[in-house]
Amino acid sequence: MSKKLKKELQDQLEKCEYRLRCELEYFRKEVQPLKQEQRQLLDRLSEL
Repeated sequence: MSKKLKKELQDQLEKCEYRLRCELEYFRKEVQPLKQEQRQLLDRLSEL
C-alpha cells in the first residue's frame, strides 16, 4: 500500500472517529433529561 493512500485512510479514520465521539456526546446530552424524567416517574409510580 502506498504511503499516500495509507495516510489518506488514516486521516479518514480519524475524522470518522472524531465525528462518532461528537455524535455520541450530543446524544448523551439529549437523552439525559429523558432518563431523569423516566426515573422520576418510575419512583413516583413505585410510591403509589
